[in-house]
Amino acid sequence: ARATERQLSVTTYGIATGTAIASMAMNFWLPLLPLYMLSLGAGSKPAALAWTALANVVVGIFRIISAPIWGVASDRFGRKPMFVRTLFFAAATIALVGIAQNPWQVCAAFAVLGMFSGFPPAATALMSVSVPEERMSHSLGLVTGGQYLGTTIGPAIGAALVTVVGFRGS
Repeated sequence: ARATERQLSVTTYGIATGTAIASMAMNFWLPLLPLYMLSLGAGSKPAALAWTALANVVVGIFRIISAPIWGVASDRFGRKPMFVRTLFFAAATIALVGIAQNPWQVCAAFAVLGMFSGFPPAATALMSVSVPEERMSHSLGLVTGGQYLGTTIGPAIGAALVTVVGFRGS
C-alpha cells in the first residue's frame, strides 16, 4: 500500500506541476503580445491590439472545433497520451510565436495552439482516472491550483524575461 501511495503522490504532483508549468508558459507572453505585434510590423497601436484580439479569437474558435475530437481521441488512445500531446503542442506554439516574422503568423500559431493544445481539460481528465475517488477532490484541487499559479506568475516572468533577453529570447 505504501508504494501505491507514493505512486499516487508522484502522479498527482506530476500532473499538477505539468499544468502549472504549461499555464505559466502560455500566460507569460499574453500581456506582452500587443507590443510583440508592434515589433512584428503591426503598424500602429490599434492594429497591434486588433492582431492580438484576432489571435485570441482564433485560439477560442479552434478549441471549440477541436475539443470534441480530442475527447473522442482521449477515450480511444488514453488520457496520458492526450495530456502529453497538449504539453508538446503548447511548447511548439511558443516556439512558433517566437520565430514569427509577421502578426498573421502569430495568429496561425494560435490556431495551432487552439487545435492541438488545451492542457487544463486534459490534465483534469487524466487525473480523474489516475487517483481513487477518495483522493479526487484533493488531486483536482492541486491541478486547478497549478493552473492558477501558472496564470498568476506567468505574466510577471514574461515581463522580466523580455527586459533581459527581448521578445524573441523570451
